[in-house]
Amino acid sequence: MQIISAVLLTPEEITINNIPDIVDVNLLIELLSEMNVKVNRISRSACIFKADDVNIDYLHSAEFKKKSAVFAEV
Repeated sequence: MQIISAVLLTPEEITINNIPDIVDVNLLIELLSEMNVKVNRISRSACIFKADDVNIDYLHSAEFKKKSAVFAEV
């Protein structure tokens, strides 16, 4: 999950392979998408991420708090 989170560190397009298809990883990918990270799921185990327009304010939203509570339960 740390590798997926690291896409936030660059505006460049990043391809990550061998992503496990499990709930906590899929929730993290969904959260990144809701932060305006562009996510292109090219296969079940690979994604292309581009974090060139990250919405940091999303982290203070009620929707994020609700989703992160679900994420904490996983």
